[in-house]
Amino acid sequence: EMREAWDRGQIAAFFTLEDGRSVGGSLEKLKSYRDFGVSLITLTWNGANCFGFPNSRDAKIMEQGLTAFGQEAVEYMNELGILVDVSHLSDGGFWDVVRISKKPFVASHSNCRALSPHPRNLTDEMIRALAEKGGVAGLNFCSAVLGRDTMSWDSKIAEMVAQVSHMVQVGGLECA
Repeated sequence: EMREAWDRGQIAAFFTLEDGRSVGGSLEKLKSYRDFGVSLITLTWNGANCFGFPNSRDAKIMEQGLTAFGQEAVEYMNELGILVDVSHLSDGGFWDVVRISKKPFVASHSNCRALSPHPRNLTDEMIRALAEKGGVAGLNFCSAVLGRDTMSWDSKIAEMVAQVSHMVQVGGLECA
């Protein structure tokens, strides 16, 4: 549908849900969201929920992955045609999605950890895994995840360009 809109010179958008907490551990709610037109769900935000654990500076949280429901939900989202979004997800959760998802998934707003050490960002290994699964990553303009200074309030174009360049170098043009 998006490509058809573009071919007609129209703007296209995805109806998305950031932070799957409102799913509340219900596969029926996932189906309802799809019926309402939701086509992408960011599994977590800044707190744990029915899907799994968020990114964190705490290594023990970062190791934790998807919950039992989260694993089942990723499979069901694949069936329903809802894109799985790993932005905000813990490292353990990311690798669970790589293992479980039979379809491409996305990191809708995640940058490169090699350029900015923020735990929200993807390691080079993650970028390669995302690309191998046919997924894509979108640039996050938040200053805290763009450069080395994760406490900065200034988003710089040069840092954005560096992030995109690194993503392309590691994951390929189709990934960035």
